[in-house]
Amino acid sequence: MNNILKPFAEWVIKLRNNIFWSAKLKLCAFYTGSILLIVILFSLGVYFLFNRNLGTDFEYQGGDSQQEAVLQQQLISQTRHRLLVTLSIVDLSTVALSVLLGWFLADRTLAPIQEALKRQKKFVSDAAHELSTPLSIMKAGLETLEIGAKPAIKDYRQLNTDLLEETNRLAELTDDLLFLSRSDQSSLPVIRTKVNISSICTKQVELLQDYAEQKDVRLSHTVQPNLHISGDEGQIKRLVLNLLKNAVDYNKKDGESKLSLFQSGNEIILEVTDAGIGINREDLKHVFKRFYKSDTARERSNSGTGLGLSIAKEIVTFHKGKVKIESKVGEGTKVVVVFDVSKNSTGQK
Repeated sequence: MNNILKPFAEWVIKLRNNIFWSAKLKLCAFYTGSILLIVILFSLGVYFLFNRNLGTDFEYQGGDSQQEAVLQQQLISQTRHRLLVTLSIVDLSTVALSVLLGWFLADRTLAPIQEALKRQKKFVSDAAHELSTPLSIMKAGLETLEIGAKPAIKDYRQLNTDLLEETNRLAELTDDLLFLSRSDQSSLPVIRTKVNISSICTKQVELLQDYAEQKDVRLSHTVQPNLHISGDEGQIKRLVLNLLKNAVDYNKKDGESKLSLFQSGNEIILEVTDAGIGINREDLKHVFKRFYKSDTARERSNSGTGLGLSIAKEIVTFHKGKVKIESKVGEGTKVVVVFDVSKNSTGQK
């Protein structure tokens, strides 16, 4: 007997520990109770109102004999009974329907919260994974020196280089996480000004030249001068830097990355292309998700956290722009950002 009840008991315990099941049951009970209360009050109102007028409505118009009075009372009693039965059937049917409706409404009510919690758990899990990698490398380096007999100067120098690289990676990841957290809460510090996006693109390419050379990537640009948009200068710098860094990180050795900026009609168009590893077609619809990396990108474990394009999309959306990505495996990738001049920019001087 215990073996039969054990699975059922485990299922009950599991449900009790599931906060969404518990909340769904409570909400279902609340919705069902509310509907049932309304139906019962309505039925009682109908019954008493009809019962009060029942004697008048069925008053016999013939004579006053006792037999006729009895028949009248029987007719009233039968009518009252039928009404009570009808209302009871209606109420019982309504209870069944209200349970189903209550469960449906509870599920619809909790679905967005459940999805948000699911995304939050995945976000925390992915963040912890990304944070653990540089920390493990730093710990391993320090432990190696700790157990060594007499570490040479070159070992200390190599450790210092590794620690600096991983510290920078941690700082970049922390900054990205903070940006996304503030974006989710709509609490990003925003300073809207007239931003010279042409100047920003040129300077970001220049700043990234040394980094591109270290990766054996040629970095070039074609920028139409004096193009302006209304927005946050810091965010636009971050957008351009993220796109350029991706174009360098996922490029081939001796490959080329290029930034283009130009105006076409009411649109200012930013394009960043590379001749790198490319992205599979099935992965393209996921590339703007946080921490997402395609299979080809995962082969380069040190090439980023998978947050660059997510942040880029957040920034573009904030500036009422559009972003799309085109890619072919082995041929390269193009990211196109479009800002509508009529909505948030001033175009050329």
